[in-house]
Amino acid sequence: MKEYTFEQFIKDVKKEVVALRKHAKTEELKKLSIYMLDPMQPTLCIYGLMTGDCRNERAADLIFKCCKRFIINERYEPWNVGEESILMSVNGTKIPGSNKPSDIFEDRRKLTHLSSVESYIMLDGANLKGIIEYLKGETNRLEL
Repeated sequence: MKEYTFEQFIKDVKKEVVALRKHAKTEELKKLSIYMLDPMQPTLCIYGLMTGDCRNERAADLIFKCCKRFIINERYEPWNVGEESILMSVNGTKIPGSNKPSDIFEDRRKLTHLSSVESYIMLDGANLKGIIEYLKGETNRLEL
């Protein structure tokens, strides 16, 4: 089996962001703000800004539609996220037992798994501005 690489992780992040732009409602995307974005706060992270809290049912629905690979949150602390810890924590293509959005909702309440973009935005040097601009339709070019 081929080892998961950081380049693959970045591709997964891009896929999730592109899908999020497609599946999020216009009014949800308008709520995004680079000035308000705080990856460590469930109400101020990407999904939190759009839906009010990344642990709610709407966020779970978006994550189910948009995220194809999850990162286990039990293996590292959010304030110590780095390339190596993400690669060590990659879980695979779905949360175990998550076959529908309501299953993800149960996991979201504990935040034991993070989506690719949720993990990416915690990295030093993450292009937060680029993600927000892309999601809001201010640019069609997504650079990470």
